[in-house]
Amino acid sequence: MPGVIQKRLTALALLALLAGCGTSAPPQTPVAPPPPDPSIAYLAQDFTCKRADAAAVDLTTLQKHAADYDEKCVHLKVFTDAAFLYDDAGHKSTAPIGAFWKNAETARHLKLGPSFVAVTGRVRNCAARHKIAPGSLCRGDAALFVSEAQIIPTAMD
Repeated sequence: MPGVIQKRLTALALLALLAGCGTSAPPQTPVAPPPPDPSIAYLAQDFTCKRADAAAVDLTTLQKHAADYDEKCVHLKVFTDAAFLYDDAGHKSTAPIGAFWKNAETARHLKLGPSFVAVTGRVRNCAARHKIAPGSLCRGDAALFVSEAQIIPTAMD
């Protein structure tokens, strides 16, 4: 008889142990993901302009009224050394608009030899850009983020 009681006690202890393992942990509260960084969406728009959607403008108008074109797509013909846009090769002293290029090969070519180009890009106010995306590249009061560029051949080419 003592063997039967001992077997039953062992079985009860084993069942109690197994019952304890079957309980679930308290549910954990899911951790909310951090809010999206607004600069990511802003910077993603840099090189999204297409010629068909761009307003034709000359550089003098863009320089004088850059705020009117802020965050808009424009198309213009300019002279450039890849860093800045100018009216022409003789007027490099005018207030330049900074330039950034989607196509690194075009930028490299223009650094080697400045040229006339037809460009399409997004105008961005540099002060506003630095507030939204601190540390992002921008030079001048306004910059053009060039999505499309066509180098215009000259007699020297």
